[in-house]
Amino acid sequence: MADEHEDEDVQRIKSWWRANGASLVIGVVVGLAVIVGWQGWQAYVENQSMAAADLYQQFAALQESGADDQALVDLAGQLQSDYGSSPYAAKAGLALGRHFAQADDNERARQALQWVIDYAEQAPLRHLARVRQARLIWGEGDAEAALAQLDTEHPDLFAPLYAELSGDIHAARGDRTAAREAYQRALDNLPADADPSALQRKLDDVAPTRTATAEAP
Repeated sequence: MADEHEDEDVQRIKSWWRANGASLVIGVVVGLAVIVGWQGWQAYVENQSMAAADLYQQFAALQESGADDQALVDLAGQLQSDYGSSPYAAKAGLALGRHFAQADDNERARQALQWVIDYAEQAPLRHLARVRQARLIWGEGDAEAALAQLDTEHPDLFAPLYAELSGDIHAARGDRTAAREAYQRALDNLPADADPSALQRKLDDVAPTRTATAEAP
């Protein structure tokens, strides 16, 4: 009897295998392919990151050595062309913008920053580039365009950055009320561990005068 039961069990296993064996094998193969593919992708991403980091180090070394502008532009361009999604590509754009701004070449500085604004995948770097570009525009004497550049949606985390520069522009134009509002907005959004003293001094500088206070209804 035991042998008969064993034969029945074997037959059941064979029947099940005929019905499900192919799908089981396919599932195992697909699972292995996914694992291997994921590992390959991870290795590719790591290699890309290392290559981008190495190229950025070359860029930084060139900048430190006082290399000519074209060499810097070419290397930054290579980073942005080959590794555009890497933060190193955006960092090269920011560094190039600073380099040209210090050389009083605002046009090329703005072009370098524009790449970061348009293509960087890292939001913090895009916002930093936008504010730096607004400062350059202001420096060229176009306060309205600079304020328009700053009038864009941004997370609260970046409000101090945007609002402080807006306050500086309004203060320089003599619009103390708008400057106060901007500086106060910057202070209100300042991280708890940040030093507020510089912003507070700016806010105090545009406080209402005694005459204006006395004449107020």
